[in-house]
Amino acid sequence: MKKYKKLAMFGGTFSPMHNGHLAALSAYFDKVKPDVVFVVPTAIPPHKERDDSVSDSDRLEMIRLAVDNLRIKNNVVVSDIEFKRGGKSYTVDTVEAFLEIAEEVCFFCGTDMLLTVDSWYKHEKLLRMASVAYMQREDDSRYAEKLSAKAKKLNEKYGTEIVALPPISAEISSSMVRRAIKEGKEISEFVPANVAKYILKNGLYR
Repeated sequence: MKKYKKLAMFGGTFSPMHNGHLAALSAYFDKVKPDVVFVVPTAIPPHKERDDSVSDSDRLEMIRLAVDNLRIKNNVVVSDIEFKRGGKSYTVDTVEAFLEIAEEVCFFCGTDMLLTVDSWYKHEKLLRMASVAYMQREDDSRYAEKLSAKAKKLNEKYGTEIVALPPISAEISSSMVRRAIKEGKEISEFVPANVAKYILKNGLYR
């Protein structure tokens, strides 16, 4: 018998994890209702270059600190699975590993990611193994029809269950936080207090 009935995966670079990530994570949990959410920072993201010069151990610690502010923190596991595996971080490999401990796995997609998910590495295998939860940006209604059509197409072609999450208003990006730090600006509106304190104490993103 597997440890979990339903496991949700929330992946990303998270450098640093910010309040927008936390709001999305909470909305994801409330809609999908998994036993557990594994927050999985990518080792080497296949879709973009990292330019933050922050160590994996610092990223993990900031994620742990951020998650500690959530009401669902007891249902969240911060995982270094992709760091341990090394190389490029492909969702299909991580989902396959999680299926060894869970009967069902769902992974999270942002707007742009859902629209391109069928170009990902081994996407056919991935979309037949797992369900997908996606979130549209609140102020971006241009994508509504496109996302709905894409979800329908993926379901028809691969049998993938696609879950639409309610949009959140927090429009923050990690690059915005990093830029504010470089410019010496206050970041308390972007990240939890304990994360801001860690960044300041360790001189990150300077």
